[in-house]
Amino acid sequence: MTEIGGRTATTITKAKGTVSVTMVLLLLLRQVSSSTAASLAGTATSRPAFVTARTTDGVAFPRRPLPFFSAIRQEVSYGSGDDGVDGDVGSESALNDMNSEAVDGILPRPRRSKNRFRQHVNPLARKYQAPTPLADDWYRNVFEHSPAGSGAPLIVDIGCAKGNFALEMAGSEREGVEWGGGPSYNHLGLEIRENCVEFAMERARRMDSKNVHYLQCNANVDLERILRSANVSLSGKEGGGVALTHVHIQFPDPHFKKAHAKRKVVTAELVQTIALFMAEGSSVFLQSDIQDVLDDMRSLFRATPWFNDISTDPLEYLGFNPTGVPTEREISVLKKGLKVYRTVMIRNKVEAASI
Repeated sequence: MTEIGGRTATTITKAKGTVSVTMVLLLLLRQVSSSTAASLAGTATSRPAFVTARTTDGVAFPRRPLPFFSAIRQEVSYGSGDDGVDGDVGSESALNDMNSEAVDGILPRPRRSKNRFRQHVNPLARKYQAPTPLADDWYRNVFEHSPAGSGAPLIVDIGCAKGNFALEMAGSEREGVEWGGGPSYNHLGLEIRENCVEFAMERARRMDSKNVHYLQCNANVDLERILRSANVSLSGKEGGGVALTHVHIQFPDPHFKKAHAKRKVVTAELVQTIALFMAEGSSVFLQSDIQDVLDDMRSLFRATPWFNDISTDPLEYLGFNPTGVPTEREISVLKKGLKVYRTVMIRNKVEAASI
C-alpha cells in the first residue's frame, strides 16, 4: 500500500469514489429540480420539498425545505390572558404572496407579523427582574390631559395583555356605571410583554384616549414602586393622593408544572402590596377559566386580614362579570361553552404594613 502525501492509495481511491457518487446525486437532483421548482413555487399546500438554488458552477443542489409547515406553526392561536396571534402569517393569502415573490423557484422565508405575541414569558428571567425606568413625574405627565386630571381615582389592570379591557373601561359610555370606569377615572394597564404594551399604546393613541396608559413591567417587582411614584394614597391615610379604587387580575398564566409555581402573578407579597394602597371599600376582581388558578388566587387573598371575599363559600363563584366589560380571552372561552370562575375581594379597614 503506497503512501502519498501522508495518505494511502486506498484512501484516495475511496475519496474519488465518494466524489463520483456525489456528482451523480447532484446531477440527478438537477434533473428533478427542473420539473419540480415550478410546482413548488405555485403550490403551498403540497408536502415540504426541497427548493433549488444556483451555484457558481451551474450545478443545482437542495437549498432548504419549502417553509410551509413553519408558516403553519405560526398560525397557532395562543390562549393565555387576552393574548393571541394577529396578522396573517401562515394563512393562505400570506403563502400566496410568498409564492408570488419566488425567483427561479427559490421562495423567500415567511415574514413574521409585527403583532405576533408570545403566549408565556418567564417572569423570573433576569431582564424581567430589572425595575422599569420611570421619570419622577411620569404619572402627572401621562394623565395631565385626562378628562378628570392626574388626581382622578385609579383603576389598575394587572396583566392587561393587549390592553383592550382597560381601553373599553375608560370609554365615555362607562360614565355612571356602578362598578366604575369611564372618563372620571384614570386607567393603568401593567403587562410584562413589551410588544403587547407597544400594541396597546398604539391602539390608545389611535382612539385618542387620554385617561389610559400602559407600562411594561413585572408587577411582582415593580407594583409598589409604580404606585408610590404615582402618589397613590396609602390605605387608611389622609393626604390627598390618588385613590386606588379597583384592581383587576384576569386570566393569568396558569403555570401547571410544580416547578413553575414560583412564576405565578398573584403571590402573598403582591396581595400585601395591593392592600397597602387600597382604601376600605375598594375591590379586586379575579377571574380565570381554570378553577385551580382562581382558587389559588382567592386563597391568597382570603388568607390575609385585609380582604373579605364577596362570598363566604370558597367554592362559590360569581356568575357574571361585574365590570360589564369582557376581556378578549373571556369572550373566546364563553363562545366555546366553557366556564369562567370569578370572585371579588373587598378591602376592609385593617391596616396593611409595607413589605
